[in-house]
Amino acid sequence: MTAGNGESDDQDLGELNAPTTDKQVDSNHDGTYDVTLSAKGEKKNTETSTKANVVIVLDTSWSMYGKDAGDGQSRLSVAQSAIGSLADKLFALNEEESDTIELAFVNFAQRVRNEEEMRTIYSGTDATSFKNMINGLDCASGTNWDDALYAADHIYFNDNDPTYVVFITDGDPISCAHPYGTYSDWDGGTYYNGRSNYEYALAAKNQADLIIAHNKTLYTIGAFGEIANLQAIGGTYLGQANSTSAINGYFDDIISDIQSALGYQDITINDGITALSSTGLARGDITSLRYYRSGGENTDCDLGY
Repeated sequence: MTAGNGESDDQDLGELNAPTTDKQVDSNHDGTYDVTLSAKGEKKNTETSTKANVVIVLDTSWSMYGKDAGDGQSRLSVAQSAIGSLADKLFALNEEESDTIELAFVNFAQRVRNEEEMRTIYSGTDATSFKNMINGLDCASGTNWDDALYAADHIYFNDNDPTYVVFITDGDPISCAHPYGTYSDWDGGTYYNGRSNYEYALAAKNQADLIIAHNKTLYTIGAFGEIANLQAIGGTYLGQANSTSAINGYFDDIISDIQSALGYQDITINDGITALSSTGLARGDITSLRYYRSGGENTDCDLGY
C-alpha cells in the first residue's frame, strides 16, 4: 500500500453499457466452416478515465457504540468490517496498476476527527494499513454532516480521476460548521444555538451540492435506523442498511458503478455451439472445430462440450 497527496479535477463519465458478444458461422462450401466470435462495446465522445478515487465518510458519534447490529455487535464494529471488506475489493482492482483505485477516509462526530489521517491517500493491493486504521476507530459526541462533507470535498489526490464520496451515518445532524444562512449569533465554530436537525441538514446540503458541482459522485447510506433528513442533502441515496449484509450490498453496488466507469476489460466469450449458432449449419464431430483469433491477446476457448 502506498500513500500520497493530491488534487482532483473530476469528469462526468456517464453510463456505459456492457459489451455485447456475437458469433457468425460461414460455410466454405467444402465441408468446413469459418466461425467468428466478436465483442462490441460502446465508445464515449468524452475521455474515459481508467482510474478512480474513493472517499469513505463514516459517522463515529456515540450512537455507533449501540449494540443493535445483530449478534451482539456494535454499529461501529459492523461498519468497520464492511468498510474493510470494501477496501479489499477496491484494492483488488489495483493488480495491474497500483493506483487504479486510490482511497481516503474521513470520520466525524461533533466535528471531523481525523484531520491528520485525511492527508493519507491509500493505494496498492494490500489493504492492511487502511484496515488497521479503520479498526482503531472510537466514537465521540455530536453529529456534524456539514463538516464531514466539507472535508471530503477538500481531499486532494493529485490527479484528474473521477472521485466517489461514500457517506455513512446513523443519525440526523445536531450541529454544523458552515451555516446555510446568515445568523447574527454565528461564532464561526460548531453551531448549536437551538437550530433544528433540518436546518443543520440544509447546511450539509450546501456541502453536498458543492461536491456534485465539482463533478464528484456522492452516495449516502443510512445505517441502523430511519434518518429523516438524509435524502434531503442530495446525491444518490442508496437506502437504509440495518445489517452487515445490507451495507455490503450497497458497497457492491458502488463497486459495480466504479467498474462500469473504469471500462470493461478481459471480456470472456463462453461459446456453446447451440447457444450462438444454428445447429443445422454443420454436421460431424464437434471436436474438429478450430478457432483462430484476429487481434488482441490469446484467451482460453471453451468449445462447449
